[in-house]
Amino acid sequence: MQSISRRQFLASTVAAGAAGVVLPLINPRAVQAASPSIIRADTRIIEVAGRAAKVFGLVQPDGTPGLVTSAANDFQVRLENRLHAPTLIHWHGLTPPFG
Repeated sequence: MQSISRRQFLASTVAAGAAGVVLPLINPRAVQAASPSIIRADTRIIEVAGRAAKVFGLVQPDGTPGLVTSAANDFQVRLENRLHAPTLIHWHGLTPPFG
C-alpha cells in the first residue's frame, strides 16, 4: 500500500472542494437534478359544474396542484403517498427511466 504525504492529502482535499464549487457553475442542471422535488399523492376538492367534487391528484408542498417541468430538464421527484392505496404516477409526455 502506498502512503500519501500531508501535502498530497491537502492538495487533493482542496481540488475536491474546488470541483464542488466550479462544476455547478459549468453544469447547473447537475445541481437541479440532485435535489428531488417533493410531491404528494392526495385528495383535493375542486368545483365541477358549481358543485364540490373530491378528486385524486398530485400536490406540491406549497399546495400547488401537479408538477410542471420542461422535457429538456432532468428532474427527480420524491412521492409521498397520502392515499389509502398503492399509487402509480403516469408522466404525460415523458418516459421515466426504469432502474
